[in-house]
Amino acid sequence: MKAFMNYVTLGVIISASFFPDISAAIEIGKYFGQEAKAPLIEKITKGDYKKSSLAKDQDQVEVEHLGADGYGLMPEFAAQQFMNKILQKLLASSGVTGYEGHVHVRVDSNYGAFTAPGGNIAIYYGMIRDLVTEDEVAAVIAHELSHALLHHHDSDTFLTFQKTVQNAATWGVAAKAVADNGGKTGPVSISKENANLLGQIGLVVGLSEKVVFPAWSRGQESESDALGFDLLVKAGYDGNAMLTVLDNQRQIDEKVKARRDIKTKEVIQGLDVKEVLLQGASDLIQTLSMKHPDAQLRQQALGAYMMEHYPEYEGAIPKIVDEWKAVKRNPETAKIISNYELAWTAERLMETNSSDALNRAVQLASAPTAQHVYPLIIASLAMEKTGRIQ
Repeated sequence: MKAFMNYVTLGVIISASFFPDISAAIEIGKYFGQEAKAPLIEKITKGDYKKSSLAKDQDQVEVEHLGADGYGLMPEFAAQQFMNKILQKLLASSGVTGYEGHVHVRVDSNYGAFTAPGGNIAIYYGMIRDLVTEDEVAAVIAHELSHALLHHHDSDTFLTFQKTVQNAATWGVAAKAVADNGGKTGPVSISKENANLLGQIGLVVGLSEKVVFPAWSRGQESESDALGFDLLVKAGYDGNAMLTVLDNQRQIDEKVKARRDIKTKEVIQGLDVKEVLLQGASDLIQTLSMKHPDAQLRQQALGAYMMEHYPEYEGAIPKIVDEWKAVKRNPETAKIISNYELAWTAERLMETNSSDALNRAVQLASAPTAQHVYPLIIASLAMEKTGRIQ
């Protein structure tokens, strides 16, 4: 068993290694060096926006897919409405019309965001909690919007990513089939159980004909940082907020790497075959799709771009009233954030049966999160743990 777990883990690592580090091959200087005669905002196609060829046929289908591999999306609330106003302001500064995407909040306590091929943007709840100013919120949205405006979903990088995910999922089931066959190599049949496992891995990986989770190269990330900076400045936001967000990302990346190292050891030492396969698929998608290449290098690239095109830029005049801070102080929004924080805490402490956390978690079923799926799930589990429901 242990040998097979190592085999599975090694296979996931090998699968990840086959995903080309295109970032090393892309000339970032192409965007920030001598060829960059003008800011990127002057190079994007103005007028009616053309969706990626990978966009879902129906907007609602894509929106549902944004949270399909987790607890879904948060119901619309004041913070989300405010972010969509920022999106419209950034779009107005871009000269692009007919953009149908919206900002949605994904139920996830991590610090991250991504853009789907149809233009919909998912920002993790963890970012909503941690972003301090309106300029920082605008920087995140500007960066994600830039991936869409630059048509990164139609690049070879994204298409290669899809093949990598599919190969990794198929490989995982094949590896289990070999193990079930006593470790013998050669042709093996996929049992009904393993066929079901493939379906589970597909859910974890977000596998479909058109995967919406991108794995951007360093060049593409730097492009989006640069165009995002252009959009911020033109819309009247403080462009320096992009550097702040990148620095936050750098700090988060360091913490995530430390946690992942510990998690990898736990996976190798203790889980059964099915859990290892599912965990391996989950870790692979997390590594490939949500990983933003080295934030420090992106900071340096953006700094070079700013010196090239904005040598005198010092930042926007500080806002007298920061509406983002006002939105987060709104009683209903503040209560929603408080309840989600309580839900994350209760979920972490669930195994230890912390009576204090569980008792407090029961209140999650009350307004304003009474209709929110994630808090309701945690509240229900808490009531079951405390014997309030059987």
